[in-house]
Amino acid sequence: MLVYVDTNVFLDFLRDRENEFGGSLGKRAEEFFRRVREGEFDIVVSDWVKKELSNHLENGEERMLFSMLEDSIVEASYSDEDWERAERIDEQEADDVLHAVIADNVGADLVTTQNITDYRNVDFIEVKKPRDV
Repeated sequence: MLVYVDTNVFLDFLRDRENEFGGSLGKRAEEFFRRVREGEFDIVVSDWVKKELSNHLENGEERMLFSMLEDSIVEASYSDEDWERAERIDEQEADDVLHAVIADNVGADLVTTQNITDYRNVDFIEVKKPRDV
């Protein structure tokens, strides 16, 4: 199985973030990435994810995680046409919908994210929380 990972899942792991109820999103992301390391599935890391991470992290913090998962990573890029498609689907959430467009382009089976509602207008690929993958 090939799973596209939204930026927030990486940030949950790297920042050990919590949800509004105090639940550990970091632990859920850690469990997800453990399953990746064990070979249960491969993940897609796009240029868009890397760009978003660079806006939130300093000094390439994500590189350690990427190096631990390198055997399971499929890299992907996006085009202006992909961005335009995302905007046509949902102009307000185009930055998140772009993840789904890229996932669709590379043949991913699903997108994993904590922000399911940001994908409410996406009907061409399955979207699940990391704990539900």
